[in-house]
Amino acid sequence: MLVEHEFITTLEADEAFSRAEKGLIAMGFERIGVFDPVKESRPCTGCGYDLRGIDMKLPCPECGVRPHLARRVEFAKGAKRSRKSMFLMQQDPQRVFVEFDRGKISVAASIEPYRKAEALHGEMMVLIARRTEGAVRGEDEASDAEWQDLLLRIKKRDFRKKLRQWIMLGVVGLIILLLIAALVWGVTH
Repeated sequence: MLVEHEFITTLEADEAFSRAEKGLIAMGFERIGVFDPVKESRPCTGCGYDLRGIDMKLPCPECGVRPHLARRVEFAKGAKRSRKSMFLMQQDPQRVFVEFDRGKISVAASIEPYRKAEALHGEMMVLIARRTEGAVRGEDEASDAEWQDLLLRIKKRDFRKKLRQWIMLGVVGLIILLLIAALVWGVTH
């Protein structure tokens, strides 16, 4: 499941990324990847000149074409594969990409559920995207209660899923014990 969200900011890229990172770290994410066109090699689309070290806002010094590359940062949370998170939605693999392109910030939040996606998955991805925007704007406390409420509902859902698993395991164990007891009773009598 993927949710995309875009908004505009007047902040510089470094400040916007710093605020987004703080907000995502507060939600349990960690940064795992960065693409920075100022530091990494990138050819000009007009002439092929290497634009490394040149600010994103400046045109190519050779041909004058304006680059259209953005800075991107990737964050991750949860298990590496959905199979490891069978009954725990909190452990489902989650990724968030934050991209900055001349004042426009794009947030792409994804989750890979073990089985079919539920409404809570979508609600969580939307809230992650909205909280990231709030963190960049400096308004992240406003949705903190909403985030805590969502986490509580996810914990309850996970508990119900785990409870079913434990009940099934208990029933199977009880059946095995009864079979063993019937076998022992049949041999002794």
